[in-house]
Amino acid sequence: MLMPRQMSKSKKLALGLVSLLLLAVIGYLVYTNFLTTTQVSTNLSDKKIQAISITKIEPNFADDFLQKSPYIDLKTHLLGPVNVDNLGKQNPF
Repeated sequence: MLMPRQMSKSKKLALGLVSLLLLAVIGYLVYTNFLTTTQVSTNLSDKKIQAISITKIEPNFADDFLQKSPYIDLKTHLLGPVNVDNLGKQNPF
């Protein structure tokens, strides 16, 4: 019959200390992040509020450079615009 192996006392002590340290770190993090209340002083009375002015954007694009040499010299390597055929399966009847 097989007997379970016993852990040595030094391994038990090391395992206990590591688990105790882990629980202490978890407890510290929970306490500092969730259980304490921090008082943040926000003194807004001495700050000035400025209104934001929104400027209108003009969508004018200067496209006069497209009519100059490097752009009009480009070659087209296809047969013109692509035509879309009927979508879906063809009718077999």
